[in-house]
Amino acid sequence: MTGLHDGLSPTLMREVRARQPFLFKWCVFALALVYVTSYKRVDVRQRALETISLRNEAKMHRIRKRAAIETDSQITKSELLRLQPYEDLNIIKTEQSSQGFLVEKLQETYKNIPVFDGALTVEVSKDGILTGGATGTLIQDIERDLPDVNTRLSKDMALDIAVKAEVDENRRSDIGDEKIELWIYPWEDSKAKLVYYVQYLIETEPAKRPTMIIDAQSGEILERFSALENICSSDSVKGFGGNVKQGKIEYGKYPYCIQPTQKCLLENEYVRVVDMNESENETSTTQETISYQCSTGLNDTDKGAFSPSLDAFFYGTIVAKMYEEWIVLRVHFGKDVDNAMWNGKNVSFGDGDYMFYPLVSLDIVGHEIGHGVVDQNSNLFYMRQSGGINEAFADILGESAVAFFSESNVDWNIGKEVTRQMPFLRTFENPELDGSIAHVDNYTAEQVPHRLSGPFRLAFYNIVAKHNVSFRNAFRAFDRTNKLYWHHMSTYQQAGCDVIKAAYDLGLNVGIFQKSFSAIGVTDCFTLENIPYLTFNRTSSGIKVSEDSHPIFKFKTPLWTANVSVLTTSTEGDVEIRVSDQSDFSCNQSSTIVSNKKLTFEPDGGVDIYIELYAATNNTLNVDLLVSYECNESWKPNMTEYSFDTMLSYCVYHFECGLPMPEGFC
Repeated sequence: MTGLHDGLSPTLMREVRARQPFLFKWCVFALALVYVTSYKRVDVRQRALETISLRNEAKMHRIRKRAAIETDSQITKSELLRLQPYEDLNIIKTEQSSQGFLVEKLQETYKNIPVFDGALTVEVSKDGILTGGATGTLIQDIERDLPDVNTRLSKDMALDIAVKAEVDENRRSDIGDEKIELWIYPWEDSKAKLVYYVQYLIETEPAKRPTMIIDAQSGEILERFSALENICSSDSVKGFGGNVKQGKIEYGKYPYCIQPTQKCLLENEYVRVVDMNESENETSTTQETISYQCSTGLNDTDKGAFSPSLDAFFYGTIVAKMYEEWIVLRVHFGKDVDNAMWNGKNVSFGDGDYMFYPLVSLDIVGHEIGHGVVDQNSNLFYMRQSGGINEAFADILGESAVAFFSESNVDWNIGKEVTRQMPFLRTFENPELDGSIAHVDNYTAEQVPHRLSGPFRLAFYNIVAKHNVSFRNAFRAFDRTNKLYWHHMSTYQQAGCDVIKAAYDLGLNVGIFQKSFSAIGVTDCFTLENIPYLTFNRTSSGIKVSEDSHPIFKFKTPLWTANVSVLTTSTEGDVEIRVSDQSDFSCNQSSTIVSNKKLTFEPDGGVDIYIELYAATNNTLNVDLLVSYECNESWKPNMTEYSFDTMLSYCVYHFECGLPMPEGFC
């Protein structure tokens, strides 16, 4: 059995018992009563805050006993999150924040099997010390449902069940890219189940990518959906692209310059274009790259489009430059295919029919590559709210690619250049115009992901168009969230709050992101009040400061503070320091801006102080930050309000200021 204090060291357990004997007994009794329930979801941020609070209680107890202070900050992940037996955390990805922390994305496992949606992130200092910052979800008490993890079904049996459910028995030879993984799955009936995650791809008509969650004991299909994400529901080279609606684009003249290899193959370090010849065969990805005579251009007209191949090559390169990944783009996919799609490993663009011109435009290319970026990072499931977030991210990447090429081309619409019957496929400013929802309260499980993408499209629009955050910075926040914070079944609430946290990581204006998500119904998220406190007289290093990145920190002034000094050090340029007792640095609050590297001021005691760092340069500065304070050696607590806390403060004051401990008092 586990309880409120699980994961603390034995020493801390004894001290917390001594400090709170009745609370400890009550907690054990309460947990004994609820032991009969099944698995539970644990909010990681709340769990971490509880653990830190308990450790602080233990620290105060040691000071009161005049005991030596151990290195409390050397807490393990298991202790911080109070992991249970058979639980573990595997690092999936690590990236640095502007505050100098490493942000680690972790996958929970139970008996070495990954736990579905057991995904979380923690902050780690440069010294490998956990800051206490954490977010995400743990699935605990799994052993109540799954004391052992032996399966009745094999992987082959699970695949057979999926194929039969899809009525694909006669298409066995067309099945490829099979993915069969064993997971722990917290099912809706509040029981954790051992399941197989099954997915496969069929590219011949009709193309499909079914995905199922299958009970590894009974063979029951618990969830099923389609993961074939689509767009609907130096030497200059000559050539023409575009279509009769958007007009002819002459490649080879600025800004539509393309640089394939010297033989005029439609291939470069970023993308490769192959001709599907109206087939849907998987082997087309291994065909030769499209080539043509540089001097004459490419004769590639099709259904009102002047050259889908050149369009795909140019737009794919634009998007790929945002990621520096090798991408295979496939054109002329299928006969009269009114769609573009991501199938799990490459992007295909149909030639259109009565609804569309060939589906090759910059925002559509970006959209489909966006699904690939999701697949390779958060793997948001293409269903319910997570499916809507998946679609929104793809649209956001598509519109950001347009801005990356030329912000003057931004129209906040998806697919405007390729639709024949409609003005556009989807729009950002008013999602209801394309049939999407615009607020999270309008969500229903029956809606398809494209229609559920509206709220996050609108949030992104608000951030950029209404609050003047650059496309680059807004997209960086969403992209970082996809890499580090989102998980399979992220909800609107979780995913929106995660974007706000990612904005903080990047040193962006958190308030703008909060307002933009509040407008779509995502509230009560991470705020600057939630960030970890700095430790006095300990240098924080690896901080990234620039014109775009303004990292924020906070510390609490002791009641006996005389003055505080904030020192920044950088060999690359001067850093501006701004302080306030308000997290939003509102104008009516006291603030100071200096252009030198040290700021000294006299704050009130016992208040939170926020520090924001600036640099008036496009270059990123590497900065060290040190906060220290001087003690007011004449300070005394208000003894007329005598309490345990008053006595404890008086003892801590003597301890931290290096003063003799008063006899008979501490």
